[in-house]
Amino acid sequence: MKSSDNREKSSLGRAASSLGRADAILFAARRFYIDGVARAVISEELGISRFRVGGLLEEARSGGYVSIALMRPDGLDVDRARALIEKTPLDRALVSPTLVEGDLATVLAGAAGGYLTENLGPNAILGLSSGRTTHMIARSTQRLACSAIVQTTGVVKVDTLTESPIETIRRLAQLSGADSYPMYAPGLLPSPDLTQAVAAEPGIARTVAMFPQITTLVASIATWGPYTSVFHDACDAEALAEIKKTAPAAEIIGTLINADGTIVSPEFTRRCVAMQTENLRSVPDVVGIGGGGHQHEAVLAAVRSGIINTLVTDAGTADYVLANM
Repeated sequence: MKSSDNREKSSLGRAASSLGRADAILFAARRFYIDGVARAVISEELGISRFRVGGLLEEARSGGYVSIALMRPDGLDVDRARALIEKTPLDRALVSPTLVEGDLATVLAGAAGGYLTENLGPNAILGLSSGRTTHMIARSTQRLACSAIVQTTGVVKVDTLTESPIETIRRLAQLSGADSYPMYAPGLLPSPDLTQAVAAEPGIARTVAMFPQITTLVASIATWGPYTSVFHDACDAEALAEIKKTAPAAEIIGTLINADGTIVSPEFTRRCVAMQTENLRSVPDVVGIGGGGHQHEAVLAAVRSGIINTLVTDAGTADYVLANM
């Protein structure tokens, strides 16, 4: 029986070692990198030493026989994300491949939802702004851990009932078992005094009192302009004319930022029933979501401001930010 086994191994060794060098390299590389076979086994199969197997594998890499690509399972761009972290004030970045813009909002929402699933723990307090993107995050997220979910803006504009920030918070609270803190108020009022009065009402004050405790806040980065910022569209013409003088490039839950990252028009922000700029800056992790060609300047302004800790964007926008920092 043993002699039969030895003859079989010897025959295999002779057959394998009769391969040309290129074929031997490919054989070793396939067995090692694809099949996961140990070098000792490959050496027996080829009838050569493990040292020579190592040489074949090294030649497979250096000679172009093997191409190794490292990527996240979700397809996000690790290299661009690392470049953003190294060259900007950002602590973290998630960069999706460049897609047709019609699909981009869904992809960015999915990436943001994945980030929340991976990084939030049972003691986290999550803040959510209103907007289509945060609504899509709620619809795409299947698992979430946190102790409370806080609505950080009043209701500015809702196209459908299911896009209401109150509905978004309700769904995520059910998903996570967290306490919910909705804000039953309009997002923009005629004066800062009226905003203060509304914020002092018991139901709203309960939510506002949670703002300093938020550990992670998710917010859309909006271009300041018609149809791109719900706060812009809710604003009166006189106020818009005054705000225009400060040249805002971006809006994040009512905080306006100009192209060089400076906060502008604070009087307008004080009219917003929303987390104010000083509270926004104190949140440990502000996750800003924005991408597509129309948002390049807005995302750049938001990054320059230092308000954003984690950016969720696409490859084209990441390249624009990197080229202009």
